[in-house]
Amino acid sequence: MIRLSPLKLQRYFVDELHVTARTLTLTEPTAVPELMPEDLDVNVELFEAREKLADRLCVLSVKLKETSKPFPYNFQIRLTGFFELQLAGMTPQQQETHVRFSMPSLLWAAAREVLITQMEKGPYPAVILPVVTFLPEQEAVGALKGAGTALGAHQVP
Repeated sequence: MIRLSPLKLQRYFVDELHVTARTLTLTEPTAVPELMPEDLDVNVELFEAREKLADRLCVLSVKLKETSKPFPYNFQIRLTGFFELQLAGMTPQQQETHVRFSMPSLLWAAAREVLITQMEKGPYPAVILPVVTFLPEQEAVGALKGAGTALGAHQVP
């Protein structure tokens, strides 16, 4: 069963976008190394909105670190999202979870798609941002424990 999230992404925009093809020789046309979280510099900034355009703002920055892996592109992206929160009836901890972890997750998905779109126009296969969670490890494990076995979810010891 699905339901509406108490968090609504009203709009977002790309503040900064740099995608540069590197000069390199790939051994095969599809030989792009897997991008891992440790290959990235990620920064999240959260703000309460000063104007009535939104309740909260989230700024997500993602940049490929200098690495010895032969990624075909260098990239950097920064997005700003405007969010409306409907947090009535939630505990402060639930509210904190939505603000600190759900907002950057929504922008991450947008950043992933923007980067893919830009890299697909280049000379090499796209480097795809990995699927990540912004939840601290302990909270992610706790969320899985509470998920039960619906829809094939696995039990967590």
